[in-house]
Amino acid sequence: MRMAAACAIVLALALASGCGGGDDGGSMLSLTAPPTAPTATADPVPTIPVTTPPDPQDPTAITRFTATVPFGEKGDYQSSAQVVYGFGTTAVADAQYKDVIYTVPLQGTVRYPAGPAGTPGSSKVQPSASGGHPVVVFLHGMHDSSDLNNAKGYDYLQKDLAEHGYVAFSIDAGKINGLSSWNASDAGAFARGQLLMTTLDLLRAGNATGLFNGVAMPELKGKLDLERVGIVGHSRGAEAVAYAVELNKQRIGISYQDVETARRSRELVALAKSEKEKAEKRVDEATAAATDVTVKLFMAQAALLAARIQSPPASPERIDALTQALQQLQQQAAQAQADSPPSRPRSRKSTRSSVT
Repeated sequence: MRMAAACAIVLALALASGCGGGDDGGSMLSLTAPPTAPTATADPVPTIPVTTPPDPQDPTAITRFTATVPFGEKGDYQSSAQVVYGFGTTAVADAQYKDVIYTVPLQGTVRYPAGPAGTPGSSKVQPSASGGHPVVVFLHGMHDSSDLNNAKGYDYLQKDLAEHGYVAFSIDAGKINGLSSWNASDAGAFARGQLLMTTLDLLRAGNATGLFNGVAMPELKGKLDLERVGIVGHSRGAEAVAYAVELNKQRIGISYQDVETARRSRELVALAKSEKEKAEKRVDEATAAATDVTVKLFMAQAALLAARIQSPPASPERIDALTQALQQLQQQAAQAQADSPPSRPRSRKSTRSSVT
């Protein structure tokens, strides 16, 4: 039964939240006050910055992951021992506050098919033509934040999967597991999604050589089939899986040039939007000034009319003063109209009077 359960989990993209998935009864993505200062300042410099573009000669570094792992039945393989890996560090960001950066270790555990089983089964999970095994990646929930304690908790599933022909990784996210709605915009879910995708990209980049970010793991050289990938998350790990799916969808094209073109297009769109907002602000400011003069002009016209028709009539001095004030406002209104840029296409009513 455990075998069947393990295989059923493999294709799941995310499990239901809970067990520490949020700060209050499993709630998620709660936006609160800006987070505290980033912790990255005291950490080592990332060896795999997320912002570093991939090698233009290696378009696979930014290719989407498009296929899932197959189902397996009885195992044909022996599992390797549990291997603890450490591939340096990476940088991940907050979902809303992009200037908040966290430095996170790229570490965890892995098991892989090490050889034929003593009594072979009938597993349907076979290596690819090049000898690669499908890859399953786990991401844990919020529990003990000690190094690797959460990641090691999936070892029983990793062992079963390795015996069935999968390479099973369990990522350690302990460094950012304690983020909550008090110090991160989404309790760190976006950062964990970035960590998951960075790990997959790193595995793809190093599979051919067995050198992962400068760390040699010859036992994994050529063993990974990154065309067949399964990602599994529990609780907060499930939130990360949901983000990882979206991050994977956002990848544009299969070459560095495609991504650069998309990036430049986004920059130009953002610049055009900014310039449009500035122009609209200038129009509104000029329109407000013209409207203010128009209102004053209307009031001056009304005052002059009232002075003329009142009984007894106002003194000639009073009439002259109101007339001069009206003429000054008429000049100001004409100047404001001349200085005003073309209005945006929307309905505006001007107040006019024929009184002079």
